[in-house]
Amino acid sequence: MTDPLAALRSLFVERCRDDLRELRRLRDQADTDAVCGIVHRLAGAAGSFGFPDISRAALVIDQRMRDGREISGVDVERLLALLVEVTNPPDAGSPRKANSDDVTSQD
Repeated sequence: MTDPLAALRSLFVERCRDDLRELRRLRDQADTDAVCGIVHRLAGAAGSFGFPDISRAALVIDQRMRDGREISGVDVERLLALLVEVTNPPDAGSPRKANSDDVTSQD
């Protein structure tokens, strides 16, 4: 039986690649307002496509922002690392820990 969400999940992963690049850029520019939209969308959508860790990590940042609290760099790095894991899964024979600056550039 074919997974009915496989095509949508694939599109979500592609969007995660774009989000990863954009979040890095925004992090480097300290643009918290622009970060808000991305993390809010990730908090809602990631769990629907089978990525609950991304959803939870984004939700932590989203909640902090909505409460007017400072965003933790550790929380941002965790979200970036999770996005790296989703967009660049390790080969089955060579597991590795993701680094938030890892990504296959498709620019």
